[in-house]
Amino acid sequence: VLALSIILSLNPAVVKADSSYSMITPGYSVESAAVVPTDGKDYVASIDSAETENLYFMFDVPQNAETFYTITYKNLSVDGYTSFVIESTAGEVLFKSNDYMRVSDSYVLSRKLEGGCYILKVHNREGKTGNVKVNVATRKDKIGDDQASAATIKVGTAVTGSLDGYHDNDYYKFVAPAKGTYEFYGKNLSIDEWGYFGVYSSSEEEMYSCNYMNKNNEGSCAIKCEKGDVYYLRYAYHNHGSDVPAVGNYKVYVKKVEPGKVKSV
Repeated sequence: VLALSIILSLNPAVVKADSSYSMITPGYSVESAAVVPTDGKDYVASIDSAETENLYFMFDVPQNAETFYTITYKNLSVDGYTSFVIESTAGEVLFKSNDYMRVSDSYVLSRKLEGGCYILKVHNREGKTGNVKVNVATRKDKIGDDQASAATIKVGTAVTGSLDGYHDNDYYKFVAPAKGTYEFYGKNLSIDEWGYFGVYSSSEEEMYSCNYMNKNNEGSCAIKCEKGDVYYLRYAYHNHGSDVPAVGNYKVYVKKVEPGKVKSV
């Protein structure tokens, strides 16, 4: 038994990789750019020659697609600096960075894109060889970005929603079913960015706002309503200066505040 335990202790533990990927053959010009599926999977390409300057990839966005695109780039094993550029075929540069060394990556873009073709360019700045990874994921925007397309929220029903990318605004429309006082509530469940929760009248007057709502923070207000009054709940990122906000979930609800019972003394 002792001998067996010694033998077992000398054998290293086997560690299984926690990600799957597919190899993809890159293009070496815009015209020959390789098509990257927008399925959220990792696609790995090789810079197999020091003479290779650029790798090109592309993906298409349908017209009028209510979808957010999150693009990730990673220098897996190129032992030198690489740069990564995202641009439209019209020449608009959406993102550019020159500082990707080996095993460095980032969510470089997360936003709703206009319909068209987009190019991903990897530049081999120092003439090295190795592998790089690209990933294009999509998230369907199910909640309207303005009052006109707001989703309906009913009294007493909590709704869990998600912010899906840059400049995402989620609006909910509430129509008071009866006269009374109603509580409007919002909470950041899992978003690693400052959130904003606000309540607006139908004339777009801000009735309540809670800024800098970090993860697990919450805010609420009580408003006296007449039957048929319309209010809008808005949940959004507080800082719109960032192009790469983390995605995550929040919760909102509206409930009627019942008057306290009068106790006999």
